[in-house]
Amino acid sequence: MERGSIYYFSGTGNSYYTAKLLGEKLSLSVENIDMKNIPRGSQEYVGIVFPVYAFGPPNIVKKFIEKLEGLEGGYIFVVATYGGQCGPTMNITEKLLKKSRMQLNYAGKVKFPDNYILSFKVPEESKQMDMLEGAHRKINIMAKEILNKAVRIESEKFPFNLIPEKIHFWSASRFRKMGKELKADSKCTLCGLCVRNCPVNNIKMIDKKIVFGVVCELCLRCIHTCPEESINYKNKTQGKRRYLNPKVYMD
Repeated sequence: MERGSIYYFSGTGNSYYTAKLLGEKLSLSVENIDMKNIPRGSQEYVGIVFPVYAFGPPNIVKKFIEKLEGLEGGYIFVVATYGGQCGPTMNITEKLLKKSRMQLNYAGKVKFPDNYILSFKVPEESKQMDMLEGAHRKINIMAKEILNKAVRIESEKFPFNLIPEKIHFWSASRFRKMGKELKADSKCTLCGLCVRNCPVNNIKMIDKKIVFGVVCELCLRCIHTCPEESINYKNKTQGKRRYLNPKVYMD
């Protein structure tokens, strides 16, 4: 049996940072979720780290878990990063794992600066630093618990524990369509950074134009990484502070 791996999906670096730190503390390999390379075999530890999107796991994470039936894990843990609230995220994830014949042993959550600037504002840098320090401490605590194979599902507090799961699934079903509303304006220099950094290859450069496809995860990495701030969603993100986790560099 292999020692194990942590599989992660990350938009602006919070989940990548979490997975990276846990991997170092637990001596586990850290792998970006890749739908073309689904893990198989037997692992002592299997970790999944992802951001909360609309009170649940991102679509790509749900699809990944659904294909894990061929992976045998001795100890399964999940860590969700979030900016607002988690809602039914853990319940949804646990049910998906059960369908793939995997038993969730541990689930924790870590609060980070919110990057969903379609609806919210990124906090000022001083507050970001405070939140990142708090996140680091929380991750260290979780690493010790996971190393000792603690069995614990971190629950959501009232009233957010009452949010129906159907709200997530309805919202998540709209992400692809919403992604078509992303546009690059005249400030775009065609540097290609958004094309290279899109985690699902949804952005293309065609005839010297940036074109957004229909497989968007709405992770907003393109908005936050654009050096000219030329990518925006409708009229909702212009002039808003961007955010990338300053402790990691996303390739």
